[in-house]
Amino acid sequence: MRDLIYCEDIAIRKEVERIILEKYPKVIINDASDDIHRERIELIFDNNEEYLTDEYIKFMIEEGLVLSSLGIRFLLHDSSEKKRIKRLIDEST
Repeated sequence: MRDLIYCEDIAIRKEVERIILEKYPKVIINDASDDIHRERIELIFDNNEEYLTDEYIKFMIEEGLVLSSLGIRFLLHDSSEKKRIKRLIDEST
């Protein structure tokens, strides 16, 4: 499973990395920044999940990072996935 996370600045990026590593200590975090997208990180999880798992999405919701995730934002364009994310939001609140 992979995801791209967009951060506003280096301080936020470091905090996001800390939060994610605390929950997922085996995740690989790569710098995915370029000239247009600064402070972007790629997360590579050591599992065979093709899609973002419910556990991961709930974690991102609870940490306030759901809209920083490109993968989750893509899921919001699919009506059935949008319903799943709404359910996960409801479960998290």
